[in-house]
Order: sequence, then structure tokens, then C-alpha cells
Amino acid sequence: MLEQDKKISVLSVIGGFGLGLVLSLGMLFLAVVIGSLIGENLLNGHKPWIFPAIEAVLLVVGGFLAFQRFDDSGLARGIVIGLSMALVLDGVCGVAMLK
Repeated sequence: MLEQDKKISVLSVIGGFGLGLVLSLGMLFLAVVIGSLIGENLLNGHKPWIFPAIEAVLLVVGGFLAFQRFDDSGLARGIVIGLSMALVLDGVCGVAMLK
């Protein structure tokens, strides 16, 4: 085994996954608050597609920051997996809102 290879605990990945899901729920709430402010003030009315767009940006930034902060650990991988699943669901909701 090389020195660069790390052992990653399955429990830390599962914990990171749970933390990623909790973070994605927090980002959903933040996206609704920001989208409500932007929709009323800047877009002259309610635009339902703004919520998934803002949440997608928040999820990508959150995943990037998690990977930078935890330096390729099992926790960071779990967080990124959880945020990625939320991003896929966010994309599906965004497409459904366009119809």
C-alpha cells in the first residue's frame, strides 16, 4: 500500500452522507428565503424556477467547500454524495417547474 492511500471508514462516509442530507435541507430553506426576496424585488413577481436554481448553486458551493474543508476524508465524500443526490432531485424539480 502506498503512503498516499488512506483508509476511509464506512461509518465516516455514512455520517457524512447524513450530514449532507441535513445540509441540503438547510440549503433548501435558505433557497426559499433568498428566492422569495429575489422573486419579489428583482424579478417583478413570483417565478417558481428561481428556487431550484438558487438551491443548485448553494449545493454546488456547499459540496466544494466540504471537500476543501475536510480534505478528501470519508466525511467529505459522504457529504458530497448526499449533496449530489439532493442536486439530482433539485434538477428534477426544476425541470418539472418549467413545464
